[in-house]
Amino acid sequence: MMYDIPHLANLATGETRQQQLAILSEQRWSALDAAERTFPDHPVTTIPEGLDPVSQEFFSFYGFKRGWHPNATHNITGVSNLSFMNFEATRRINEIAPRPVMLVTSDEAHSKAFSEETYARLNDPKQLVVEPHGQHVDFYDNVNVIPFDKFADFFNQNL
Repeated sequence: MMYDIPHLANLATGETRQQQLAILSEQRWSALDAAERTFPDHPVTTIPEGLDPVSQEFFSFYGFKRGWHPNATHNITGVSNLSFMNFEATRRINEIAPRPVMLVTSDEAHSKAFSEETYARLNDPKQLVVEPHGQHVDFYDNVNVIPFDKFADFFNQNL
């Protein structure tokens, strides 16, 4: 499962990009004394109202005991995109060849498009595994959706 967050942050161009950079730079200064908390200061059992579906999914992992950690309560903040706008994580991913790459996603994962886009830019040898079920965060720790057999096959063939 992959997310190319810098790609998302770089969708804006021209004047819109310049405006976003200016706004985020100002927010960074105002946030120095009042850091934004993305996740609660202790694990919770309910998702807050008003979150979009993607935020709900990440909250279900990072806000709950399942993935909560005291050092990760600020996670992605309102100014995180400022650093992402100057960094493209997968820009040169095709240069990883000839190292074999396997990407795993599912038909249900909102991050599926990122995996497919990255897969298309990779040179061979490459493999894209699309499982029928599992949200993005399920592939972190849900042993019922993680395709261990496909990982084993991939590593046995390529290591």
